[in-house]
Amino acid sequence: MIDRELVTRKIVRISGDLEELRKFDSAGLDAYLADPYKEILAERFLERGFATVSSTNTKRSSPKKSSRRSAPLSPTCRST
Repeated sequence: MIDRELVTRKIVRISGDLEELRKFDSAGLDAYLADPYKEILAERFLERGFATVSSTNTKRSSPKKSSRRSAPLSPTCRST
């Protein structure tokens, strides 16, 4: 079953990131290339979009988790 609210939230989030990316396009390529921070921001908006789509697919297609508890952390993995 498709969770319409989840899909709607994901679409809104991706749409917002696309709007931010369009701002880089409107400034022109020279302005974009002249500012390394713009490149970093553009990459981050793209990463968020990809992660949003990926997490939606993962939640939808992952099998049900077992009710059994996982093994405890080894002593080297525990935080102090």
